[in-house]
Amino acid sequence: MGLGNMKVGPKLFLGFGAVLVLTAALGIVAFLQISAMSDQSDIMGKSAELKVEMKTVRQQEKNYIMRVDQASIDNTNAAVAKVKSLATELTGMVETVEDKTAVEEVKTTIPKYDSAFTEVQALTDEKEEQLATVEEDARAIETVITGSSADQATEDKLMINLLIIRRTEKNYCPNNLVLE
Repeated sequence: MGLGNMKVGPKLFLGFGAVLVLTAALGIVAFLQISAMSDQSDIMGKSAELKVEMKTVRQQEKNYIMRVDQASIDNTNAAVAKVKSLATELTGMVETVEDKTAVEEVKTTIPKYDSAFTEVQALTDEKEEQLATVEEDARAIETVITGSSADQATEDKLMINLLIIRRTEKNYCPNNLVLE
């Protein structure tokens, strides 16, 4: 029995069935594509969040350099912990070798950053100690000059030189200039 010998009803039924099967197949393909796009959207969102958090790390690091306070250290460490967490989340989400390599690079860079930031803290502490010593020594020199038996002109010259030294010291603090 060929298609030409069939009545109109069965032909319509077969045609409708074929359209229904094609529509179902199209729906399945669309669902799979939307699911893949949703996964990619989640990955892109986490990547963007990671990027923003890394900028926060840098901002808090700069706050520490300017303020030298414990709050900036805590904020930097909290932001680094968030970066670690986001990188770990991304590890489970990415599928391509290229993406996995990029996430692993981020994860291996974090300990290097931690080490460098710890070194910055140590150097900053050392700088603060040395500046305190310089200030104490300058005050001691000033005391010696004012208590000396030198004539007023000599004492004034010595005080002017001491003030020049102190000005250079004060310029060093905000500008991080190298004293010569």
